[in-house]
Formats: sequence, C-alpha cells, structure tokens
Amino acid sequence: MKIRNTNIQEKNFNLINDLGTKREEKNENNKNNLSSIRLYHNFIKIFEARLKMLRKAGFLQSNINVYDRIKSALGILASKTYSEIQKENLSNYSDINSYIIEQVIALTDPQTAEYLLLNYSKKEQNNIASRMWIREATHRIMEIMRSIIIQIASQAESNLKISIPGQINNQDILPVSLGYYMISYAMSFYRFYYKFSLFKQEHNEMPSGSGSMGGTSLVMNSNIIARYLHFSNVKRNAADAFGDDSHISDFINASNGLATKIGKIMRQISFWSQQYNAFIYFIKSHSSNSSFGQSNNDAMELIDSIISKSIGICNISNNVNNILVNAACPLTINHQELNANLFKCFDDLEYMLLATQDIFFIIKANKRLTKEAAQNPKSFYKDILEWFLKNTELGLHKSIEVTNSIINKAIENDQKIGLMDLQELQKINPNINAGIYAAVSPMRASIARRSIDGTSPVKVRKLIRFLIRKMNQDTNDNLNDNNTSDRIDTKLINEAGNIN
Repeated sequence: MKIRNTNIQEKNFNLINDLGTKREEKNENNKNNLSSIRLYHNFIKIFEARLKMLRKAGFLQSNINVYDRIKSALGILASKTYSEIQKENLSNYSDINSYIIEQVIALTDPQTAEYLLLNYSKKEQNNIASRMWIREATHRIMEIMRSIIIQIASQAESNLKISIPGQINNQDILPVSLGYYMISYAMSFYRFYYKFSLFKQEHNEMPSGSGSMGGTSLVMNSNIIARYLHFSNVKRNAADAFGDDSHISDFINASNGLATKIGKIMRQISFWSQQYNAFIYFIKSHSSNSSFGQSNNDAMELIDSIISKSIGICNISNNVNNILVNAACPLTINHQELNANLFKCFDDLEYMLLATQDIFFIIKANKRLTKEAAQNPKSFYKDILEWFLKNTELGLHKSIEVTNSIINKAIENDQKIGLMDLQELQKINPNINAGIYAAVSPMRASIARRSIDGTSPVKVRKLIRFLIRKMNQDTNDNLNDNNTSDRIDTKLINEAGNIN
C-alpha cells in the first residue's frame, strides 16, 4: 500500500531524532518564574484589544496621540521573536506582563503607558492569555489526531484480509482481521477528537474583562475585547471569571485521558511485536531525511518513550489538580507553576501524537505468523457452534458437544481443523458437510460475522467511510479550515491524508 509522504510525516520523522532534547530544554525554561514567555504574543494581543476598548469607551478621545503611540509601541513588541526576547535580561522582571509594560514605557513615556493599566489585572490577563493559548493548542492536537485517524483508517483498509487471534494474550479467542483491530484504534482517537472539539467550544469564553473581582462602574465594553480576540462570548460574573481556572485543568485532564489511551495502544502494539508473537514488525521509513525506522529496536524505543510520556502526563494532571484544590483563593494560585505544567503537558502530548503517527506509518503485519496463530483450533469454538445452530437441527446442547469433540480431535492430532478430512469429521457427527470449512477459515469466518459490531469487511469499510466523512465535516466545523484542498478524497482511501 502506498501512503502519501506529506509534510507532517516528514516533520515527524525529523522530530523523532531530536525532539526529546529540545523538549527537555524547553521544559527547563518553563521551570523558572518566566514560564509564561510562551504567552508573550497573546499578552500583546490582549493589550491591543484593551487599547481598542479604551478608545471606544472614550478614554482616549481627547488624546488620539496616546492611542497611536501605544499602538505603535505594541506593534514593535509584537514583531519580536521568542529568541530575541530570551536574549534580553528578563531576570529584572517579575513576569512577562511586567516586561511588556516596561517596554511600552521605554518606547513612549510613563504618562502615556499608564492608560494600559486602567482596570488592569495580572490575574485576568493571564487567564485570558492562557485560554487563547489552549485554544491554539487544542487546534494543534485535533489537527494531528485527524491525521492519525486517517493514517489508521488507511492501515485498516490494507489489513482487512490479515487474520490475527482475537486477543493476543489469549489465542483461544475467535480470530479477527487486523483491519478490524485498526479501525477500533481509529474510533478511539475519533472519540477523543470529538471530546477536544467540545472542549474547544466550551472554553471559548473570555473572562469578564473588567479587571476586578467585582466588576467596574466605568463604561467598558468587554465584548470589544472578546471579538478582537475571537472569543464567542464574555463571562457574566467577574468573581466566576477570576476563580475559573477550569480551562487549564480540563485541558490537562482531557490530555491525560488521551495519553492513557495512547499508552494502552502502544503497550498492545509492543506485545504484538515481541519475539514469541512477532505478529507485526516495522518497516524502514520512506523519508529520505530520517534515520528512524531502520530496525524494530528503533520502533520499540519510540514506543517505550510514548508510554513513558503517558505516565508523565498522568503525574502532571495530579499535580495541577493539587495546585488548584489547595489554593486558598483565586489570587493565591501560582500561575507560573500552573503554566509550566500546562506547557509541559502539551509538549509531551504533541510528542506522543506525532510519534504515534510514525508508528502507524511504519507498522506491517507478519502474514505467515498471524495466519498460523489465527488457526488455533480453540479459537473457532464460537464459529463452529454457530455453524451447527444455523445449518443443522442438533439443538444447542448437542451442538456444544459436537463442537468440543471436533476441537479436541484437532488438538489430539495436532492438526488444523481446516485441514481435517471431511470423512474424519463426519465420523464425529454425520450431519457435518463441506460447508463447515467456511467456519474454520479465519478470513471466511471473519467475513461471516455481519452483526452491527461484527468483523465483516463490509462493516469495517462502513466505519472507514464514516470516519472519512466526519473528518471532512469536522475540518470545516471545528478546525475552521476554509482550504478545500485539505479535504480528504474518499476515492484515495489507500493514501493517508495529512494536514500540511
């Protein structure tokens, strides 16, 4: 199966080699009291929005020059990159907000800059900025998840005819197709995609914007700030706005749930690739810029790192919940520590998602071993029993008895049921005919299971089409992506679609 090697995949492969080091360096920066440097440009946008509101409210009507000077100063600050900011002596400032205000003063004068501090609240400023940052972080997570869902759906399509034991740690369970397993993973990711979609809508609400816990008597229209910053509405209670840090805890808890699911999937894939099973292996990357995927050991190291990150995010979630619960009041919350945990959580989850996409890009089934394992006599118990119930009049009790006799005979002779002679089977029960061989063929048995949750390829393909359709629809509805070239062509299901 040919899979399109698009930008995200190229980035992923390059990322695997050096992402761990870069993440650790970034996380070290997060530990200091200026962890909110990653909110720098959001703070600038908030100050710009407040400036617009102040002019609308009439506070700057008498001095247009003040508006222009502050706007120009904020524009200069907005053009700075993170590396440029980090080169400056930030240790002189208590936080990034203080740095921005001091820079505006330096570019204008104290009397001009003081307008920015009218009804200013550091707590509220941080709350708004972190909500903006989480909105973009959620967009990024949904973006990668969308690519993963399409990647796994592509794997499901190409592995519909590969039979494996229904449970890897119990080969007595009826055989299913690898594609059936793959689509179950895709559905798991879709559920979390949908959860993050709802989360993004729920928390797209701006704190009150009044700059105090009890509102303000000044004529200030916070809706102006909300519109400028692309929030859907404004909170109606200032005390609620000040005390509401649920966007951070909800984001981290949602990330924890997703990370846990990814960890479980990776653990199962790890089990599949063990020497005594080896039902799957990992092919070398097609990317010319990557050294990843040269051996199973490389893939296993990556899987171990994903599982490790999953456990780390669980610890972050517990830490954040402790910070929020133990705070005596909203103003005593350590937002620098809260932000550090937030950024660490996102960095680790992003790493996990990109690495997971890599794993599903290079995964390959060992057809010989999977077929052999899927022909375990005990695994056909349910299929043989159902065949007797549908094709004979033996009744349930007698059907169970005959089914057990067939399985025991195959085990006794160390023989696959599908290779047993028909006459030998008829000695067990004369009602048996050649039709029974369909029930003991892993692929034909899988095709026959046409219940709504069954393993039939028809059912699996319906789920694939459902996911493709939902990804196209949700791209427009939830990711607000107007670029129609990014839509997935269902005719090209054998190619893994990705967001560039």
